[in-house]
Amino acid sequence: MNFFTHKRLKYIAYALELLLVFIIQCTPNLLPEFLGVRPMLMLVFAMGISMFESEGTAMWFGLAAGLLMDLASAHVFGFFAVIFTVCCYASGALVVFLMRNNLLTCVILTLGSLLISGLLQWFFFYLLWGDEKAWYYLYAIMLPQIVYSAVFVPVAFYFNRALATHLTDSD
Repeated sequence: MNFFTHKRLKYIAYALELLLVFIIQCTPNLLPEFLGVRPMLMLVFAMGISMFESEGTAMWFGLAAGLLMDLASAHVFGFFAVIFTVCCYASGALVVFLMRNNLLTCVILTLGSLLISGLLQWFFFYLLWGDEKAWYYLYAIMLPQIVYSAVFVPVAFYFNRALATHLTDSD
């Protein structure tokens, strides 16, 4: 198999991974709830992909994950697409140019992205509108969701590392 075939196969595997994670995330009662919240798996797995790809490729998979997330959310369409795109681009660029690619780096970058996504969601949809339960939403829903999502970071990292190493041309 030549280089382009391996690359296409890897990208198809990443796309199928995101579709499978989207189905898992959107299926009711498939994953147990933790303190009444469900994990944000799309961002976790998109960040896992961005750890093993260039910043441009990471950006496109972040956009795809964000658009899928927007399809399932009740928020403004494009909100998660913008956030996921920026977070995955930054993650890909940091890993390519500045940081080592290991589990600790993935945990730090994914936790940062989950915090950014959660805080922006809280700010734009609760605090900015003057919701009287905005602070309750932050500590009772957003923070447990971030913690619960972070549990899946090692799974996303090692799964995507296996995909990246096995589907990369070694010639």
